[in-house]
Amino acid sequence: MFRTGIVTAFAMAMVRCSDVTFAQTERPSPYKLTIVAAGIYETDRGIREPAANSVSGFIRRHDSYRLVEATDTVCARLGRNFGVEYQIVGTPSGVTIPVVHATLFPSPGIVRPDGTTVARSRFDDTVTVGGIAHRSFTFDEPWEMVDGEWTFEFHIDGKRVGDKRFMVMTRCETS
Repeated sequence: MFRTGIVTAFAMAMVRCSDVTFAQTERPSPYKLTIVAAGIYETDRGIREPAANSVSGFIRRHDSYRLVEATDTVCARLGRNFGVEYQIVGTPSGVTIPVVHATLFPSPGIVRPDGTTVARSRFDDTVTVGGIAHRSFTFDEPWEMVDGEWTFEFHIDGKRVGDKRFMVMTRCETS
């Protein structure tokens, strides 16, 4: 009987330990995302880098950017750049962490010239905690211009920490 009690106590302790481990893996991200600015940007041409999971197969890294119009509505034009400036807040500040940027396109998605449809694009990046970062999309090709709601998502450690939605229009009134 004494031996059975020890085995039962040990088994219950193991269950409690596994519960603690599970709870730790399910905790929310210690990082928060703050959108600092959003809208239409002027940027340098940027450096093209391969990005297999992006809609065009590459991304552009910009050294300089300037917000020219704060807006959530984007008139799609070739060369137009829209996006956000954001800050990842958390401890410790000043460290570089990996961030996954995802873009969700309006249904059914963007149809590439080869006929494939892309509903979601993503690429990996690194961001300094506490610093201001820029994430944007430039319409380089006519086939990229799709009407509807575009969502920029930000993921850290597999968890979505924020998003920004834009309404993209291909038929726009000129003022």
